[in-house]
Amino acid sequence: MSILRSALSIDLISYALIIGTLPLLFLSQLPSSSVWWGIAVITLLCAGCRGNKQRLLSIVLLSFLWSTLYAEGVYRQVDSYVGRTAQVQGEIVSAQINTQESQTLLLRVKQIDGQLLPWTESFTLPLHFSMNDQVIARQMAAGQQWQLKLLFRAVHSRLNQGGYDQQRRAIAIHQPLVGQVKSAKMLDESIDIRQKLINRVQQVIAPLITRDIILALAFGEREGMSSERRLLFLQTG
Repeated sequence: MSILRSALSIDLISYALIIGTLPLLFLSQLPSSSVWWGIAVITLLCAGCRGNKQRLLSIVLLSFLWSTLYAEGVYRQVDSYVGRTAQVQGEIVSAQINTQESQTLLLRVKQIDGQLLPWTESFTLPLHFSMNDQVIARQMAAGQQWQLKLLFRAVHSRLNQGGYDQQRRAIAIHQPLVGQVKSAKMLDESIDIRQKLINRVQQVIAPLITRDIILALAFGEREGMSSERRLLFLQTG
């Protein structure tokens, strides 16, 4: 009780945020718009109260509202695009790395079938290439504008022995879909400042054995790491 009488601590706020997301584990369906807005009104009323218990409840409800809103967005995205083939325009996000390993590239989708997406609905899409299309993948670099014919697929995975769930990770990083590239056309070959900097750094560190680790630490680009080193870091942390 003494804790509640004082200002809310970081621990209490953290617990409230976690509790607010737990209903997603057992809800059979997401709340309707009327229910969602009703809870939003209650949240505002609780937030306006002076008591810390009411304010703590408002944080729980706010966390619930945010988590269900995000879940609704993921569901809508997957339901709208899975199994659909479309013409997509967007900007390459991933930097091109000099590597012999196959590289997963990310596309920031801006248009689908000629329709410009509002900023609230824009999303980043991992691109998958067949073996015959790896040449196209190696031409792509961060900042370039491309028009692609894609088949949208949902991320699927099975739990491995270590408990890693690729589907859960994909949802956590806002990438529940992948795009299978059918054809590609470059619209603008200009690269961004980040890609230019990476190109310059790659020239400097080319003689080093640890160049892949340097790129991963400096720019977050892990695609250049060998499978052996990637496995080593997974095992040792």
